[in-house]
Amino acid sequence: MKKILTGNTLFTTLLLVFTSAVILISLGYAPEARLTPIIIGIPTLALGVLVLVGERYPKLLRQLDVSIMEMSDSSGQGSSAEEAGRTEEAKKLMIMIGWMVGFFICIYLVGFLVGIPMFLFAFLKVYAQSSWVRAIVVTIAVWIFIYAMFQVLISVDLFRGVLLGATLPSF
Repeated sequence: MKKILTGNTLFTTLLLVFTSAVILISLGYAPEARLTPIIIGIPTLALGVLVLVGERYPKLLRQLDVSIMEMSDSSGQGSSAEEAGRTEEAKKLMIMIGWMVGFFICIYLVGFLVGIPMFLFAFLKVYAQSSWVRAIVVTIAVWIFIYAMFQVLISVDLFRGVLLGATLPSF
C-alpha cells in the first residue's frame, strides 16, 4: 500500500494552511499593516505549492535543479583529485557570486521591473544554457508575476534604478 502523506508532505501542508491563514487574517488589517504579511505570505504559499508538486512529480522539478555542490566532478580518490574537486567547486562558487553581484548591479542601474527580466534572461541563456523559447517564456512569466504582485495587487512602486531616474533614499 502506498503512503499518501509522508512527513515532508504533512509539514508542507501544515505550512500552507498556516500561511493561508496569515494571508486571510491580514486582509482585515489596515493597508499599511497587511503589506508585510502579504509580501511574505504569497511567495511562501507559491513555493509551498511548488514543493508539494515536486514531491508528487519529482521529474518535473529536476528540470529546474541548479545546485553548485552537485556540479563538481570530484571523485574523492586521492589528495590531488580531492584538491582539484575543491578548486573546481570554488571556481563554480565564485561564478555564482559573480552572477549575484551582477544581479544587484543590474537592479541598482535599471530597477526591479526592468532588471529582473533582463538578468533572468541573461542567466538562463548564458549560464543555464536554456533554449530561446524556454528563456523567453520563463522570463515573461516571472515578469508578469512580479508586475501583478507588486504593481497591481499591493500597489507598491518598486525601485526604478538610477539610470531610469530613481534616487537612492538617504539614510
